[in-house]
Amino acid sequence: MSSPSVFFLGATGYIGGSVLVDLKNAFPDINVTATTRSDSNAAALTSAGATPVVLDPKAADYREKITEFASKADIVVNAADCDDLPLTEALLKGLKRRKEESGKIPTLIHTSGIAVFFDDTKDGSYKPDDHFYDDSNEEDIKAITPQMLHGHVDVQILKAGQDGYVDTYIVCPGATNGAGWGPVTRASMYVKYVAGTVLQQKSAFKVGEGENVYGLVHIKDLTSFYVEVFRRALKLEGKASGGSPYTRYYIISKENVAFKTVQEAAASELVKRNLLPSKSIVTKTFEELGPLAILAAGNTLLNPNRARQDFGWEPKHPIFTETVAEDVDVALPALGLA
Repeated sequence: MSSPSVFFLGATGYIGGSVLVDLKNAFPDINVTATTRSDSNAAALTSAGATPVVLDPKAADYREKITEFASKADIVVNAADCDDLPLTEALLKGLKRRKEESGKIPTLIHTSGIAVFFDDTKDGSYKPDDHFYDDSNEEDIKAITPQMLHGHVDVQILKAGQDGYVDTYIVCPGATNGAGWGPVTRASMYVKYVAGTVLQQKSAFKVGEGENVYGLVHIKDLTSFYVEVFRRALKLEGKASGGSPYTRYYIISKENVAFKTVQEAAASELVKRNLLPSKSIVTKTFEELGPLAILAAGNTLLNPNRARQDFGWEPKHPIFTETVAEDVDVALPALGLA
């Protein structure tokens, strides 16, 4: 495929922007059209090697334009809102049109997130004998339902892959740390959540013993995987990859870490900056935490094996508990505390 056309959503974000830069570095000849909501970001996208297109999600013709751009693309990368089903449907409509008009199979690389695998634990406990989701087991991916967080979108993409008009790859990152390098400076949403909620609660906090775990991964390890997926998509040159879309769902995580451990690391850094009075951690009930409760009490029990098996991917960079000082420094300006 010579000079393939790429439609990129989320290029002004933390993950998406870093992915865009790495893709252009690895494949300088690709033609990337990247969306932005604001004219103010257009120059930054141009500097990163993309052609910016300003699209307002509130506009009446927004989804029609998304469909039109997708219908002209060999590869679509969606690193935007992973819960936006109408956006996803518009992309899939365009990709189906691409197949009908060109006879070639386009590729969709979609970004989901491990919240899809949150269990219903409400007491902050960790049960190592419970079921761990293994992405190398198709049945574990088939178990994703529309009722799960992000599941309503993931299920539609998997169905499109089954229908055969698009090759789908779903990248499901763990909580992501590390400074990004995209065209627009952004902090990790995860780090903002951790630091912001500790400051909001005026202390580190946990539910029960705080032993519940979730997966973590460094942004550099995550983007390196996107590059490998993209490389595979280029080699297909419009042909179907074959196999089940359930074998193209990748959990990208380095290790599972206890919620309490993350909270204590964040609190320690915030105390050093005189933004928190104490490193002590307080115990909250599930009910007290309201919207924060699922993340604070639940687990994502993961065995992320498929990226290693299919691509030889190995995470090499430190997770949040090791980069907390740098991560908090990046997050504080985004929280209005520079």
